[in-house]
Amino acid sequence: MKQKIPASSFHPKQYHELTFTDNFMFCKVMTKNLDLCRQLLELILKVKIRKVVSADSEETLAVTPEGKSVRLDVYVEDEADSVYDLEMQTSSQKNLPKRTRYYQGIIDLNLIGKGMDYSGLNRSFVIFICTFDFFEKGIPIYTFTNRCRELPELELGDETAKIFINPYGETENLSDDMKAFLKYLRGEITKGNGFIDAVEQEVISARNCKEWKVEYMTLMMEYRERYHEGRQAGFKQGMEEGFAAGMEQGIERGIEQGIEQGMEQGIEQGIEQGIERGIKQGIERGIEQGIEQGKKALIESCQDLGASHKKCMEQLMLRFSMTEEEAGKYMDQYWAVPASGQE
Repeated sequence: MKQKIPASSFHPKQYHELTFTDNFMFCKVMTKNLDLCRQLLELILKVKIRKVVSADSEETLAVTPEGKSVRLDVYVEDEADSVYDLEMQTSSQKNLPKRTRYYQGIIDLNLIGKGMDYSGLNRSFVIFICTFDFFEKGIPIYTFTNRCRELPELELGDETAKIFINPYGETENLSDDMKAFLKYLRGEITKGNGFIDAVEQEVISARNCKEWKVEYMTLMMEYRERYHEGRQAGFKQGMEEGFAAGMEQGIERGIEQGIEQGMEQGIEQGIEQGIERGIKQGIERGIEQGIEQGKKALIESCQDLGASHKKCMEQLMLRFSMTEEEAGKYMDQYWAVPASGQE
């Protein structure tokens, strides 16, 4: 009997529903308007930046020609050759600190790969703009640099920093623009703030961009197709393996149970009952294994398509009726360090 794959559906956001914190929109806004990108960096770092010379979305950096690559949300360079990686993060994951370490290393290796000597490594910043308080300490900006443990006032001087933004931190000592930006990350718009007005205008403009709308819809269609292909392949494999194992176990159990019930009931009857039960259990196990393979295939497909960690995790929860904690365990197991919202 042909087994039917459990019904599923895929419901990404409509393009007109995207906001600044959605990865696709964030990348488009930051790379289209370099001056806004510069203002955001100045706001976070509290330094003056004369000019941003380039900003690329979904920038892929490779360690070696045949090595694994990583995809960064927004990769920025200024006229002083400083490098910035801006990441929009809407789902909390325990491995975020390790991701900053990995991204920092990849950026440095990419610079060295261009023929630069160690002494000429650019100053670099990895910045995670979160919609939650990852460290749960209640401050709005967490800045990490390398210092001597024995002499905390002694900086290593490697000119690297890793920064986490928390929109729910204490704002008493912040500038009005930073307060407005943190509110914006929470979904609140501060009317009359020049920076936020400019960002929101770019978001509105992006929503009206037919080219980007087509790009987004195409991406979602490919994502949907890959998702279903992966799910079907996983289900089929699971069914085949589960049925074969179930048949074998069923015959063995059938014989054992037939003997236990007594010779009077007959060896033949025992075998038939064992086979029947084995088939049933085999199918059940096959379905379970198929679903497990489907989850793994979904995560790998999301990553192949460049979907954010957040998006991938949302689809796990939606498709397989999982809690955030359950989905998080699967993401930790199968999500290779990117590049859907995933975020």
